[in-house]
Amino acid sequence: MKSFTNLFKVSFWISIFCAVLFLFPSYTYALKVRDVPNPRQEYGGWVTDMANLLSKETEAKLDGMISELESKNGSEIAVVTVPETAPYSSPKEFATELFNTWGIGKKGIDNGVLFLVSKGDKRVEIETGYGVESILPDAKVGNIIQKQIIPEFKQGKFETGIVAGTKSLIIELGGTSPVSPNRDIFSTIWDFIKGIWPIVIIILIWILGSVYSKLKPFIKRLAKQNNKVFVHPDGSSYGYKNENITICCTRCELPMNEIEDRELVNYLNQPQKIAQKLRTTSFKGWQCSKCSKNLEQQPIHIRRYREYCNNYSECPTCCELTVKTISKTIAEPTTSSEGKKLITEKCQCCNYTKQFEQSIPRLPKRDSSSGSRRSSSKRSFNSSSSSYYSDSSGSSSSGSGSSFGGGESGGGGAGGDW
Repeated sequence: MKSFTNLFKVSFWISIFCAVLFLFPSYTYALKVRDVPNPRQEYGGWVTDMANLLSKETEAKLDGMISELESKNGSEIAVVTVPETAPYSSPKEFATELFNTWGIGKKGIDNGVLFLVSKGDKRVEIETGYGVESILPDAKVGNIIQKQIIPEFKQGKFETGIVAGTKSLIIELGGTSPVSPNRDIFSTIWDFIKGIWPIVIIILIWILGSVYSKLKPFIKRLAKQNNKVFVHPDGSSYGYKNENITICCTRCELPMNEIEDRELVNYLNQPQKIAQKLRTTSFKGWQCSKCSKNLEQQPIHIRRYREYCNNYSECPTCCELTVKTISKTIAEPTTSSEGKKLITEKCQCCNYTKQFEQSIPRLPKRDSSSGSRRSSSKRSFNSSSSSYYSDSSGSSSSGSGSSFGGGESGGGGAGGDW
């Protein structure tokens, strides 16, 4: 009798426990991020179907599509279905934590995407990494969800919606894009122009020729006027080497005559002769034929043309490029202290001399622990580049990688209910 009573008590409590499991399933099952199998660690794939929405054939198809994308430009997509996301406050919170826990996308590039489907919440969340937010902004992600995924889910076609959404993400991330039969009017016009481009070029050349013939006289007058430089008949000015201009007198506005070099020497002062000898400055002389006849002393205008000279500067006394600069190192710089060099400035014409010391910056310290890997891994995401694999050693291949690449997400993306 006693054993029968104990058996009855055990049966009673088992019945109560089964009733709780049946009536309150949400209290008995609480999914954590750590409970979601990582497909990269499980079988080297990209799909985790905990809600049993996908067939084995569809999972293999998705794995192939994502692997092809990852081999092209390194971007990663994880497709995950779960029964529900409780006890998290929202599927979005669950998606963000799952994304960063797995590290979807390449480290430093953050070119990963998480495609999450919560069957119990009737919610889709697409989470994007930092590196693809410009390619997949929130508005574009929301458009993919509302047009490609939600309509299929409402009809119970979960496999069709997941495949369509994944294809759209792959296209945006740089995969192959199918040709759309619904082309806009601009594409049609562009195709028409490409078909008649020789005629279009001939018409454009004819139009440009007609416009130029009408404006040619005006352009010539303007160019002729702009090429005139008015100077004083007895002054000096600076010019540019190989300049194509006409030197005119400011008094009579007539073109001036250039003086020959052998006559110009007689008009140069000593600093100018030294600068010409050092080849730091060249000189040309101009004389106005009208103004020189009316004056007893024939004026001359000297125009300076300075050459590029790194070791010569202008003398404050002579006002010409006659000061030679000599630098001499008197203390070598090290990684811990600055160096010093002695600067000597001496004019080749007068007695001007100046000496002063100048510091030399310290040598940069070499850090052997920081190489080019960190700097190169921070490049912005480019879907046409395949150089991401130089920054990662084991996670670049879809078949050999043991996990995702270590990307991060700041919560970008969008979601939708069905």
